[in-house]
Amino acid sequence: MEHQQTTLRDPPSVKPSSMSFHRVTVPRDGKVLVHNAQSVAPGEILGFCGACVKGLSGTWVESRVIRSALLGTVTVNSRQNENERVIEINVSRRTAETSSINQPSLAFGEIVIAEVMSVDVLEVHCMIRVVGGKVLDNPISAVMHMENIEPLNPHLVELEDQFGARDLILARIMTLDSPVHLDVAGDSKLGVVTSFGPTGCQMIPVGAHEMICPDTFRKFHKRLSTAVLPVVLPARK
Repeated sequence: MEHQQTTLRDPPSVKPSSMSFHRVTVPRDGKVLVHNAQSVAPGEILGFCGACVKGLSGTWVESRVIRSALLGTVTVNSRQNENERVIEINVSRRTAETSSINQPSLAFGEIVIAEVMSVDVLEVHCMIRVVGGKVLDNPISAVMHMENIEPLNPHLVELEDQFGARDLILARIMTLDSPVHLDVAGDSKLGVVTSFGPTGCQMIPVGAHEMICPDTFRKFHKRLSTAVLPVVLPARK
């Protein structure tokens, strides 16, 4: 009895022959994949919904998968509900007042998460928000030039059609100058991972390089990271 009060019930055993990459058995009670005070990025998987696991503020759920909707910190709360224990997952934005981590140092070639601040004809201005999985207390100014986005045919690229203000991108550090120079060329995993529409809502990926605003149903071209999986939307009535 003591063991059941402190941990979720174990998932049903699965024979090795029936396991595959595409089909994973998820316990009916749900499963938590993160710990308290962990830093997470938008879209990161936090756990699986079930009878005992719920995703609340700062999260969104798709096919039982709980994902983070914010760049912030996880709070995992456990409470007793009648005859069972319920675990609630929340994500809150990280602020300088609540942050207690040290500022990580940057390294050449490291992959970071940056927020796009502005876009002009030749470059994208960013603020680095996450380094080595840690949310920075003080974001670092960065820039991404045309040749670090499309080195082969830079004259064919319209940056405003690929990036927008408030976009969160995965990028590689090229130089440690001030501002730091970032690069997304040559690696399909680098690019936009989260974008927000004109109404402020989070847009939904619906293609390899396309996102849609759920409020207006307007589509936008984006240089999406292949880490972002397109969602099949139901037909409009």
